[in-house]
Amino acid sequence: MTDSKSAEPVREGLGDILYDPEEGANTDRPIIFVAHSLGGLVVANALSKPHGTDEAAKEIADRTIGTLFLGTPFHGSSIAKYGNFAVNILKYFMPAAGQNIKDLEERSAKLISINDAFAKFLKERDRSRTKPFLEVACFFEDESLYNIMGKKIGKVVPKESASWLGVDALSISQDHIAMCKFRDEDSADYKNVVGKLCQWIKDIGKDLSGVHGLDAKVCFLLLIFRYPPSWLLTWE
Repeated sequence: MTDSKSAEPVREGLGDILYDPEEGANTDRPIIFVAHSLGGLVVANALSKPHGTDEAAKEIADRTIGTLFLGTPFHGSSIAKYGNFAVNILKYFMPAAGQNIKDLEERSAKLISINDAFAKFLKERDRSRTKPFLEVACFFEDESLYNIMGKKIGKVVPKESASWLGVDALSISQDHIAMCKFRDEDSADYKNVVGKLCQWIKDIGKDLSGVHGLDAKVCFLLLIFRYPPSWLLTWE
């Protein structure tokens, strides 16, 4: 995230969420991120990048106890190979495309860099005695995308790309665009996603006992981006 001016509204938004008006100060609540598509790469990059003297960013990373990814292309997307319509679908999620589309090619240098940094971040958290364990869950689309003429485009982010090493990815019976739009609370997909979150919340009191500075209330930050601003998609 290089455009500090563009990032400021989002920083303020995070501050508003973490601020407890009743206490008149920031809360100590742990954070769970739920991210769709490119939002997952934003989360992975933001949590694992060096924070330097940015204490607010460091605090958010330290408080994070769970990340749930919906169709996040950790290993890229081959959709650009399907033609102009497919590229336009990608631009639907990434209006400022350009170089960033190339960055989503399978095994691109940018994706490898983000993955390596996030893997290191998770390993450090796993070894930490002062910070809580960070849970990771991945979901992938089980249906193909079709164009307006009914022609099959394919899966934007297949299972092998939406999966994180060591995490069993679960399917959602929708295409990439609809996978974060649940029909109702009785749908199996909704229950699978919410069930994962509820399990994490249930475990919080037990897992956070003895962890300094965190209580057992959760602040959810929902990062389900349909039109992510261009600065979010700049990985440097």
